[in-house]
Amino acid sequence: MNVDEKMVEQIVAQVMQKLQPADDQSKPAAAAPKTTVTQDLLLNEAVLTAELLELRVNGAARIGIGLKTVLTPSARDFLASRNIEWHRQAADGSGTKPKAQFRAILIGSQPNVDAVLGELARSGEGCWQTETVNSAGEAVSAAASALCNRTAAGVIVLGKGAEAVACRANRNWYVRAGVAYGVQCVDGLRKQIGVNLITVNPRSRNHMELRNILRSFASAGVPRPPAAWQD
Repeated sequence: MNVDEKMVEQIVAQVMQKLQPADDQSKPAAAAPKTTVTQDLLLNEAVLTAELLELRVNGAARIGIGLKTVLTPSARDFLASRNIEWHRQAADGSGTKPKAQFRAILIGSQPNVDAVLGELARSGEGCWQTETVNSAGEAVSAAASALCNRTAAGVIVLGKGAEAVACRANRNWYVRAGVAYGVQCVDGLRKQIGVNLITVNPRSRNHMELRNILRSFASAGVPRPPAAWQD
């Protein structure tokens, strides 16, 4: 009797399939190859705005900014609101660590403070957002909101009534405010209470004193309460 070879192959295949262990599908699948990001998204434009970041970031949680790229206030707000870490980075991948965001709240127009902030920005000392309000009450609300929402690591309020602003701000659980009469005050407040809001009357401070106060406040990084404190 002649046997159809194709039929034999089909029968063998069916038998082998039945003999296959039922839990064969439980075998672990081959692990997908891991991908390693070797370099952050680098944005090297001359000027970065919030609109441009919206187009370019594309879900990135960390980006590099060109060493000479200018970040507009709207761009800084965009990055802070989306918790995107950023740092200065050269085209070859070298760069600096991301800096904490600080906010300067001015009560009324203050050209002398604007000059100091401009100087710090040009020298790369601290990442400062600037906001102008009309009253001490607005300054307290804006400062507390920035700290509670973590859109700023620390805040400095510049205007009249520095003592009253600090007192009112301290009513908020997340605020640790103090008045800075000089650099020594900033250092002391940082060590004693981990100050995250300092108030200054700019009219009683010259250009160099204001610059040193802001520089000292931002240079220590994100303010932290003393280790013995409980949040």
